[in-house]
Amino acid sequence: MRLIVNLLIIIIMFEVASGVVRDLIPNYRQVLGLIQERNVEREKLQRIGQIRNLFDRLSQRRDLSRLHLSEAYFETYLPSQFRDYEALAIVDGILRSNGFQSQNVGFSEVKQHPISGINLPLIREYMFNLPLEGSYTAINQVIRDFETNSRVFAIKRIELHRSDRAPSLIRASLDVATYSFSSTSILP
Repeated sequence: MRLIVNLLIIIIMFEVASGVVRDLIPNYRQVLGLIQERNVEREKLQRIGQIRNLFDRLSQRRDLSRLHLSEAYFETYLPSQFRDYEALAIVDGILRSNGFQSQNVGFSEVKQHPISGINLPLIREYMFNLPLEGSYTAINQVIRDFETNSRVFAIKRIELHRSDRAPSLIRASLDVATYSFSSTSILP
């Protein structure tokens, strides 16, 4: 009799435990789903915080915070009118500082780049070809000086060949672009 009572108690405990487990499994799944949703929301908030921090860091950078300055500020980088003698003086200075002779450079307007926005001017692109013959170091320094000049220059194409005069020299042909604002305004 005692054995039967013990068996009944065990069966009842098993039934109660299995009922509790059956009731807990959907609740457990629901709790897991809520935890996952909370983790996803927490990750989204962390990403938003990271983006906010990045924005704060970018807005504190000196070079980006100056973008709202007047047009006169940009005159050094992108003049409002293209004056070939100014660009020629810069090119001449770069060449002379690196041991090259002055050259008669001809500028040609290649194209106009529109800027999106209200009444913003076009940017005009002017190209010139610069043939050089010298050491690799000197030619490399000329390119670096164009890239770091306060006026905007872009090296569009470089061709390098051995010099016919000396094996230690290199002949280079650089296609260089410079830019200016156009006085013509465009509509959005």
